[in-house]
Amino acid sequence: MDTITIPIQILRIMGWANVLLVLLAIGLHVTIGLYKLTRNHKSPLAERVNHLSKISLPFLRSYHPVFGSVIVFYGLIHGYYLLFGVEVHSGYLVWTLLALLGMTGILLYRKIWPSKRSFIRATHKILMYALIPLLIYHILKMKSIL
Repeated sequence: MDTITIPIQILRIMGWANVLLVLLAIGLHVTIGLYKLTRNHKSPLAERVNHLSKISLPFLRSYHPVFGSVIVFYGLIHGYYLLFGVEVHSGYLVWTLLALLGMTGILLYRKIWPSKRSFIRATHKILMYALIPLLIYHILKMKSIL
């Protein structure tokens, strides 16, 4: 059986597409946070933030699970074919964190283990905040800046 070869440029594009999808997925949490901060304020800026939040939240909420699924899938293909196998380095750590985010997301989305829902949601958010510096480190490391 022949192995599939994917050009390195496509694998790099997949990596950057993943970064964009991660930013969109994180955008849901940021938008909810901004809305909660400004919903009771009457300043023009707060009203503008509330208006933009109300427009973007339905889109972000409905596509957040799709973004997460594609992120895990693209990350697996991107890393496996760039390394021609599994090797422990910063990308593997990023993908492991993404897989954990995916698992907690599935638990939340499918309403599995409802008695621990607030704990799972908090874990999902903590993993998201841990992903940001690890992803930045991975990008800088792979660009040989660090």
